[in-house]
Amino acid sequence: MTQDILMRFQVPAVDGATDGFSNSFLFESATATDYTGVGALANFALQFYNSVPAGGVNAIAHYLHQNLDRGTNHAIWNAYDVTGHLDGTSHGGIVATGNWTLGAEAVIAGVPEGVCACLSWKSSYGTADEFGPSGAIPTPPDIIADYGAAATHTGRTRPRARDRNRVFIGPLNYDALTDDATTKRTKLASQFITDCTQALVALATGEGGYVLRVWSRRDAATKLPVEGWMDDRPDYQRRRSDPTPGTKVFVVVS
Repeated sequence: MTQDILMRFQVPAVDGATDGFSNSFLFESATATDYTGVGALANFALQFYNSVPAGGVNAIAHYLHQNLDRGTNHAIWNAYDVTGHLDGTSHGGIVATGNWTLGAEAVIAGVPEGVCACLSWKSSYGTADEFGPSGAIPTPPDIIADYGAAATHTGRTRPRARDRNRVFIGPLNYDALTDDATTKRTKLASQFITDCTQALVALATGEGGYVLRVWSRRDAATKLPVEGWMDDRPDYQRRRSDPTPGTKVFVVVS
């Protein structure tokens, strides 16, 4: 019997109001355990952020924004056993947890705190199409709960989307970006892309019998990753925050 462990890594923001970041990865072991190896798996996975990968120059932490809290043990990791819940049903509480410290950043100006990069990996597409026929698609549980929507709705299926996973790396500092000399476009720096993709390659090697997997909730299955990539166009994650002291309030009509 296999065991599927969802690892979630979280770092708060130093102001305590703006969102930090949260990344999740699913690892699978061919043998069920009593979770004694999950701590070692977490320590291994944390190298994704804090260690320079083979073929790289900087750790991912080097590129992350200075608004992230790098205090000793201020970040946390949580592990969840999702075995038997690969369809996205409620999987229960945390089976293991711990604290960790995000590594040092580049001493360089940051960019707006929502700017990030999308790192993706996929399993083999086989004969799956990017866009399939229309059919009954499961409605997200929060939409059902909040709006009383039906359990399914009609829409066009996306078979290949079931074979892809991604995480957003960020918020970033400017060392992760560069300005193209010809097009004048601000894009992700090639070294940053190399460091992120090589860190993913290292993560995929696994630890203690646990290996990185692609998780498809729609198929209720895990799949072997065969390829990863990162586009050079920055993404943006909308982040919650309280109004700042710099908010300008003015009267339109007196």
